[in-house]
Amino acid sequence: MTKLYPLPIALLPALRPLLDGPGSLEAAYALEAMIAGHLTCHAWADSFASPTLAYLWDGGALHYVLGARTPAAKAAIEALFTDIIAPAARVASSYYVKLHSADTGWDDWLPPVPGARRLERVAYLLDPALARDTPVPQVAEGYRLVEIDAALLADPALDTAAAHSEIASCWPSVALFLQQGFGYGVLAGGELVAWCTAELVSPGRCGVGIETAAAHQRRGLATAAAAAFAWRCAQEGRSALWDAWAGNAPSRRTGEKAGWALAEEYTVAFAVLDGAK
Repeated sequence: MTKLYPLPIALLPALRPLLDGPGSLEAAYALEAMIAGHLTCHAWADSFASPTLAYLWDGGALHYVLGARTPAAKAAIEALFTDIIAPAARVASSYYVKLHSADTGWDDWLPPVPGARRLERVAYLLDPALARDTPVPQVAEGYRLVEIDAALLADPALDTAAAHSEIASCWPSVALFLQQGFGYGVLAGGELVAWCTAELVSPGRCGVGIETAAAHQRRGLATAAAAAFAWRCAQEGRSALWDAWAGNAPSRRTGEKAGWALAEEYTVAFAVLDGAK
């Protein structure tokens, strides 16, 4: 019988061999960010010395199953999800689960939650040469492109609450983001209305978190912030991951304009947790 045990954070590197299959790109970035201490981590594995099955959770919506699917592995994951993950997620106010698998054998598996379904996603990697050669576009009159740093987030005259919340959801703390992360945004008056911030950060790698307030969309603001972000990644030699829902054409176009190229198409299990607080 396969059983999963809480895995000490110090033993996370032992999970790297489980991440060499198709569809494992984001999971690999997340694991390295957890190893670096830049992403909250709750981990379980079937062995400390030579794990063949593991489950990672960031305490929010990101969930990862690592290892090959077998009947015993499926039973172990379902037991962990039902007994521990789902109840803890509800308490943590994580109302949905986006579960990635690092083995295509899990592609038809769904968490034991009513209404769970499979959804398509895409992953892009930054082309450093293209990012260095693509100029950062000017933003429209009335807007200002800025770096997201400690002074900006602490300025009482600015409304940065939405970006602050976004960062807090992806990092163990905003303070750690300011030490180890970076980002660019666009101000409209005193409000930060668009941003592109680093997440899933580890040495030489980072992911991308990007958003534009609804009232300011379709004005090229995200493209400008993403281009500035891409230029910095290229200068620092970072491999930058941009992932999106396959059907999110605006997000995909924004990444492509700023220098990202399609690297992987994959599916995730998506489930809404009824009763989340």
